[in-house]
Amino acid sequence: MLTYLSVNTQTALYRRKEKMEQNTKNDTDMRLISIPEACKRLGIGHWAVYQQINKRALKTVKIGGRRLISVKTLNEYITALEQ
Repeated sequence: MLTYLSVNTQTALYRRKEKMEQNTKNDTDMRLISIPEACKRLGIGHWAVYQQINKRALKTVKIGGRRLISVKTLNEYITALEQ
Protein backbone atom coordinates (compact mmCIF):
# COMPACT_ATOMS: atom_id res chain seq x y z
CA MET A 1 0.00 0.00 0.00
CA LEU A 2 1.47 3.30 -1.07
CA THR A 3 0.90 6.18 1.31
CA TYR A 4 1.69 9.81 0.81
CA LEU A 5 3.08 11.89 3.63
CA SER A 6 1.91 15.40 4.25
CA VAL A 7 4.37 18.25 3.86
CA ASN A 8 4.43 18.72 7.64
CA THR A 9 5.29 15.05 8.19
CA GLN A 10 8.01 15.17 5.53
CA THR A 11 9.47 18.28 7.14
CA ALA A 12 9.40 16.68 10.59
CA LEU A 13 11.14 13.55 9.30
CA TYR A 14 13.78 15.65 7.52
CA ARG A 15 14.47 17.66 10.70
CA ARG A 16 14.70 14.47 12.77
CA LYS A 17 17.21 13.04 10.28
CA GLU A 18 19.28 16.24 10.40
CA LYS A 19 19.24 16.21 14.21
CA MET A 20 20.36 12.58 14.31
CA GLU A 21 23.23 13.34 11.92
CA GLN A 22 24.24 16.34 14.02
CA ASN A 23 24.17 14.22 17.19
CA THR A 24 26.38 11.64 15.49
CA LYS A 25 28.90 14.35 14.60
CA ASN A 26 28.89 15.61 18.21
CA ASP A 27 29.52 12.13 19.67
CA THR A 28 33.26 12.75 19.52
CA ASP A 29 32.78 15.72 21.86
CA MET A 30 30.92 13.67 24.46
CA ARG A 31 32.77 12.76 27.62
CA LEU A 32 30.07 10.61 29.21
CA ILE A 33 27.93 8.08 27.39
CA SER A 34 24.92 6.04 28.42
CA ILE A 35 24.93 2.29 28.96
CA PRO A 36 23.09 1.65 25.65
CA GLU A 37 25.67 3.78 23.82
CA ALA A 38 28.49 1.83 25.50
CA CYS A 39 26.80 -1.39 24.36
CA LYS A 40 26.80 -0.14 20.77
CA ARG A 41 30.44 0.90 20.92
CA LEU A 42 31.54 -2.39 22.46
CA GLY A 43 29.26 -4.54 20.34
CA ILE A 44 27.88 -6.41 23.35
CA GLY A 45 24.54 -6.53 25.12
CA HIS A 46 23.51 -4.54 28.15
CA TRP A 47 23.70 -7.60 30.39
CA ALA A 48 27.38 -8.07 29.55
CA VAL A 49 28.08 -4.38 30.24
CA TYR A 50 26.36 -4.57 33.63
CA GLN A 51 28.38 -7.70 34.45
CA GLN A 52 31.59 -5.79 33.73
CA ILE A 53 30.36 -2.91 35.90
CA ASN A 54 29.60 -5.33 38.76
CA LYS A 55 33.08 -6.87 38.40
CA ARG A 56 34.50 -3.33 38.62
CA ALA A 57 36.09 -3.76 35.19
CA LEU A 58 34.13 -0.72 33.95
CA LYS A 59 33.91 2.33 36.17
CA THR A 60 30.75 4.41 36.02
CA VAL A 61 29.39 7.63 37.41
CA LYS A 62 25.85 8.26 38.51
CA ILE A 63 24.20 11.59 37.77
CA GLY A 64 20.68 11.76 39.11
CA GLY A 65 19.14 8.44 38.18
CA ARG A 66 21.39 7.86 35.18
CA ARG A 67 24.47 5.66 35.18
CA LEU A 68 27.06 6.87 32.67
CA ILE A 69 30.47 5.68 31.48
CA SER A 70 33.24 8.07 30.53
CA VAL A 71 34.65 7.65 27.04
CA LYS A 72 38.14 7.62 28.55
CA THR A 73 37.22 4.68 30.82
CA LEU A 74 35.70 2.83 27.88
CA ASN A 75 38.85 3.33 25.81
CA GLU A 76 41.03 2.14 28.71
CA TYR A 77 38.82 -0.95 29.09
CA ILE A 78 39.21 -1.75 25.38
CA THR A 79 42.99 -1.26 25.59
CA ALA A 80 43.17 -3.61 28.59
CA LEU A 81 41.22 -6.26 26.67
CA GLU A 82 43.64 -6.04 23.75
CA GLN A 83 46.68 -6.81 25.94
